[in-house]
Amino acid sequence: MRPRPFNLFSGSRHQLNRRHKLLLVSASMLVGLLAGDALKVSYLSRYVSVVSVIGLDPVRACEALRAAGQGCAPHDSEPTREVNVVHDQDHQPGALVARGTMVRYTFESTAALPLRRAQAPPPATANFLSPTGPIPAGWIDRSSVGWAYRAFEDGVPNLIPIYRYRCRSPKCGEKLIYFLTAKAGPQKGFIYDGEAFRCFDPARPPGGSRPLHRLMNRAHARIWAVPGTSDYDRATTTGFKDYGMLCYIW
Repeated sequence: MRPRPFNLFSGSRHQLNRRHKLLLVSASMLVGLLAGDALKVSYLSRYVSVVSVIGLDPVRACEALRAAGQGCAPHDSEPTREVNVVHDQDHQPGALVARGTMVRYTFESTAALPLRRAQAPPPATANFLSPTGPIPAGWIDRSSVGWAYRAFEDGVPNLIPIYRYRCRSPKCGEKLIYFLTAKAGPQKGFIYDGEAFRCFDPARPPGGSRPLHRLMNRAHARIWAVPGTSDYDRATTTGFKDYGMLCYIW
């Protein structure tokens, strides 16, 4: 037996009313589903997931952010020996943000320099420290005591200036003695040479930095060394006394 064709518009009034209601409900559900999909697409197009730029150089970090629909907010101000490498970001990776949101990433582009140590001609023992420029004529270039920054450097946070003074008076003990201090202003018996270098404020040292101490012997010769190093141990066993910290260096 062949099935009878179904006529949507035939039947009793009750059947027609029921079919009409079902059609309205079905149509309403379809419109709702389509609207929901549209809203979902609209939402996904407005928001993006933050990408990780940790470990990248600043240029590649910005390229990665822009490719993922975010903006670049570089922050070149981090005390670190590892320059031009992103170590932190805000917003954090994986966060959902509006497209075009600026993501701040932190790095440091200013490199520290070896803090060179020169020794006065023997038998004198005084030292001279500088990350740049020539050493005094006739002095012996020794190994560096660590890493610091050039004079007037302002691209790294928490640096303080260290000023150099010199003494040529017979009262100084040795022929020529240099004196370093973080305190600006006249120093009795010494001639001001200017800013020597910059290093970290003892009140705000970054992780991984080391304390640079001042030492002096009975001849008023001054040297500088980091406790625990061979230079420091040699000095404290050959007549030098520790007079406290000057600043922090790498």
